[in-house]
Amino acid sequence: MSKLKRAVLRISLFLLMALLVSTMLSRTVSRLLTPSVMRVEVAANSLVDSSVPAGPCVPVSCVYEDEDGTHVYVLLERGTLMGNETFVKRVNVTELARDFEYARIEYDGAGIAEVAAYPTKALFDGEIVEVRARLGVTRR
Repeated sequence: MSKLKRAVLRISLFLLMALLVSTMLSRTVSRLLTPSVMRVEVAANSLVDSSVPAGPCVPVSCVYEDEDGTHVYVLLERGTLMGNETFVKRVNVTELARDFEYARIEYDGAGIAEVAAYPTKALFDGEIVEVRARLGVTRR
C-alpha cells in the first residue's frame, strides 16, 4: 500500500472517530440541558369543592403563577426528522377552587389532556422536554 493511501486511510479514520465523539458529546449535552417532567392526566371530574361545578382538575403542583397570571404547561408532541419530540405549551388558566392536593381550573380553547409536573428546571413556552414518567390522578 502506498504512503498516500495510508495517509488517506488514517485521515478518514480520524475524521470518523472525531464525528463519533462529537455526536456522543452533543447527545450528552442535549440530555443535560433538556428539562425532564412527569406527565399528569387531567381529571375531568369533581376532585375539589363540590359547590363549584365539575371541571378539569390538576394537582396543585402543576399550577404556576407569575406576573403574567396563572398558567399550566400542557404536554404536546410534534413530529420531526428525528422522530417525535415532546414540548410544553403555556396555557393561561383561571383557578376556580383548590384544596391541599388539587386545583379546579378553567381555560379558553381546546381540551387539555396532560400537563407537566415536577420539572427539573424552569419551563418556558415551546421548550422541548423529556418525560420521566406518567402520574395518574387519583379520583376520590
